[in-house]
Amino acid sequence: MAGYASAYLAGLPPMSSRSLNNVRWALKWYTDCSATIILDGKLLLQWLNGRELSPTSKQAIWDRARALYRWIGENYTNAQDLPDLQPVQFGRRKTGETRGRKRASGVRLPAVRG
Repeated sequence: MAGYASAYLAGLPPMSSRSLNNVRWALKWYTDCSATIILDGKLLLQWLNGRELSPTSKQAIWDRARALYRWIGENYTNAQDLPDLQPVQFGRRKTGETRGRKRASGVRLPAVRG
């Protein structure tokens, strides 16, 4: 599994070092989960839910595992047995909401004048 993850990382488009570190972190958790490809998405979910991780961290690992499986399916001809990992919501983000820092609501407080 680590070989697929390394090849996947090498093929990613240029990104910030912070984003790349986040990808590496999520893939490390996933490759630590299993030395081979997990062919059952429910088993991966069970493993994730058994870890002491925040919902946001679980979401990041799941999303990256989905992207890795999709990449393997597109780049390897013998990948027809891979599961189609569906979107899962771990409770912190709405389905389809993008990751990133929270933005201010646009409401400005009046300046304090002495």
